[in-house]
Amino acid sequence: MKEIMIVDDHEGMRVLYKTVFGRMRDMRIMHLSESAENAVAFLKGKRPDLIIVDHSLPGMDGIEFTKRVRGGLPETKILIVSGYEPE
Repeated sequence: MKEIMIVDDHEGMRVLYKTVFGRMRDMRIMHLSESAENAVAFLKGKRPDLIIVDHSLPGMDGIEFTKRVRGGLPETKILIVSGYEPE
């Protein structure tokens, strides 16, 4: 079973991810986090297969989060997502 971590500050998106991945038999959400800082703290000793992280987070954004955790999780896939719409 693949372990997934979601990092998104929007509750609606976390609920959506939980619903979608909850229907998949071969994937399980190991953690839902509303901030990159909380996600980094949770990751100590953990090895998710996939991290989905929002690009625009308050505090540490998705790019900085990825830079911070990439070295310690070389096998983990990281997908940075954005809901940003250009004007």
